Amino acid sequence: MSRIRFACALLLVATATFGEPFTETTKIEGDVPADLVGRWFVVAQGKVKTGATRTIAQAWEIRRGPEHLELVFRRTPVPQPIKDAILDAGTAGREWHPSDDDVRAVAATWDGPPAADDRVEVVSRLVAPSAFTPDLANDDVTKGSEVAIVVDERFTGAEHIARTTSIFGVRQRTPTTLRGTFVGTTIAIVFTAVPITFTGEFEARRVDVRAGSWWTRLFAGCGR
Repeated sequence: MSRIRFACALLLVATATFGEPFTETTKIEGDVPADLVGRWFVVAQGKVKTGATRTIAQAWEIRRGPEHLELVFRRTPVPQPIKDAILDAGTAGREWHPSDDDVRAVAATWDGPPAADDRVEVVSRLVAPSAFTPDLANDDVTKGSEVAIVVDERFTGAEHIARTTSIFGVRQRTPTTLRGTFVGTTIAIVFTAVPITFTGEFEARRVDVRAGSWWTRLFAGCGR
């Protein structure tokens, strides 16, 4: 029921606002683990009620800010071969999972020139279990998870999308991967605002360090 209320609430705020500057904000709730710091290529396998599968890919950097951890989106486009592979998988109705070569390609192009972006605002929340709200504590996606990551993106509407909210329940954590459950709600603008919800699982691959390196161990031991 919490996701139904959530989708209804999004409908009330789906009106796009044009001409606003792009901003990114992160909220930290509870004792969030410091080993989340790094660059992550996030691939979720979402399904709608009809059973159709959609691969949703995002790339984040979780970094130490002046006050707390911050989640910022990669602004460089994902390499075109990866975009094409995701599109082909969607057309065929199958999942797409990145290979090691795909992860290396994302890492190699991370600091390239930014692309045009119709996002107006991104608000992210990193939430430890001790700070879960009732919705996070009771929802199947985040209930019992080690940390919840909530990413709320607001768009101008130029691409017929008003808002997208993605919720990740991290259930397994290693120095190089995050795995868990996922739900994403997109408010599409057709003739009116239409919510589309995808549920499934996700995997995030670290793209900036090698498994077991001294850099990984340094991150894993800091800030606890």
